[in-house]
Amino acid sequence: LEFKLGIPVDVVPLTELDPHFKLSILTRGRLVLEKTPGLYEALLSQAFDELQLEELERAYSSKTSPEKTTPMQPHRM
Repeated sequence: LEFKLGIPVDVVPLTELDPHFKLSILTRGRLVLEKTPGLYEALLSQAFDELQLEELERAYSSKTSPEKTTPMQPHRM
């Protein structure tokens, strides 16, 4: 593949990568072959979604640190 293209090639499974690295590959790399039309756009959208989810989880976890939470009280009838 490198010989035919004349450029170095790295093949990586995108499903196993950190979202930041995945987004970097998708935006800075060169698409050589797309067997399924629209797959590139779907992967790009997925990477953005994963980044947003990470940010939300980070924001939520910083707001609910163990010092700030109180133990649940048993419900009385």
